[in-house]
Amino acid sequence: MPLVEYGDQYDDLGAAGRIDFTTPGAGPESDDPSFLSSLGASFRIDNMVGSAATSKTLGLDRYEREDGFNPLKEIEGSSYEPYAEQAAGIFNRRYFEAWKAQIDREEEDRKTLDAAGWMGTGTSAIAAILDLPTLIPGGALARTAGKVSISRTAGSVAAAGGVGAAVSEAGLQATQQTRTGQETVIAIGSGNSEHVIMGVIARIMGSRIIIRTIITRRSHEDDIRIAGPGNGI
Repeated sequence: MPLVEYGDQYDDLGAAGRIDFTTPGAGPESDDPSFLSSLGASFRIDNMVGSAATSKTLGLDRYEREDGFNPLKEIEGSSYEPYAEQAAGIFNRRYFEAWKAQIDREEEDRKTLDAAGWMGTGTSAIAAILDLPTLIPGGALARTAGKVSISRTAGSVAAAGGVGAAVSEAGLQATQQTRTGQETVIAIGSGNSEHVIMGVIARIMGSRIIIRTIITRRSHEDDIRIAGPGNGI
């Protein structure tokens, strides 16, 4: 009786009936990023200091010429081809390899933040707020006829926030390869809005402190008048 030979499709019959009871995203193979990985990606993408500190191209000379090196030919048909305009300005392999590694890292960080969802949005906000230009004090209390003007104060703080956001974006553009102009415009606009909100909140809190101080002082003066000069107060 001849032996029956089965094709390759039956080589792993045991695997056909195997059931995976693991919860998606719960095992060690999970694609869900942790808070720390999301925070790290945010500081590399949205924080000028973090971006500069982890830049793979910062300090390297792209204009140092290397004979026979053709970056456009190197990226032909690769995932780096969309960045051909940037590649055209690279004249040596050392910078070229660092440039590719930088693009890979930035794209990986963006994937991490996309996968993090709202947590990624939150960590990006933290990274942007804690950026050095954003922390520089700016704006002043605007007074009209001796009174503090909330609208003018908010405008002053917003202007300072816009300057800080612009400085931050200039640093991010200088240290990143995949950051777009649209991202920069949105970030600067968000910087203005955030500082308006922060300015108004600070102004309201300041007003409450001032009002409480005035009320306390007047209450003390009324106590003195009621008690009279002869009561030892």
